Amino acid sequence: MIKRLSVMVLVALNGCASYSGAGDSLDRADDARQLARNEAANDFSCPGVKADPAVRRVREKDWEDGLFSEYLVHVKGCSNEGNYRVTCREGGLCSIAE
Repeated sequence: MIKRLSVMVLVALNGCASYSGAGDSLDRADDARQLARNEAANDFSCPGVKADPAVRRVREKDWEDGLFSEYLVHVKGCSNEGNYRVTCREGGLCSIAE
């Protein structure tokens, strides 16, 4: 019983550890982060803006617009900071959400 349980736990942990999201066509976190950094640099008039890693918040299917991911990116620089919501469409560009 204990041996079977430990094998099940190892299989479960191996499955969790091996998923990186790299094959996910909607994982556009790097694109979202870069877009938020560029937008903040423009908004803050500050070329040295730093952006935290993008956090995926939503993945939905909209009958009209197809699949997309939404990211929240925290940025800071030149005594300013803020959060940007970025949406990335599958197979398309990312944009700042309004």
